[in-house]
Amino acid sequence: MTRGVHPDVEGLSLEAQAAASEAKGTKNRTITIESIRSLRERLSLRPLEARWRVAIVEDAETMSGGPGLP
Repeated sequence: MTRGVHPDVEGLSLEAQAAASEAKGTKNRTITIESIRSLRERLSLRPLEARWRVAIVEDAETMSGGPGLP
């Protein structure tokens, strides 16, 4: 897990999001809803080695609340 290769641990950060969207040529300063939806899809899969799948969201303070939310 410390090497970042555990199959049941997912990570999300602005850096990872930028690397994933680099082909699109967009750079965001917030974690997008598309990134969260993609993370939810991956987390819905069964765990491979552990009892649960875990997500670590770095830079969570950059998430927007969406329309009507702070």
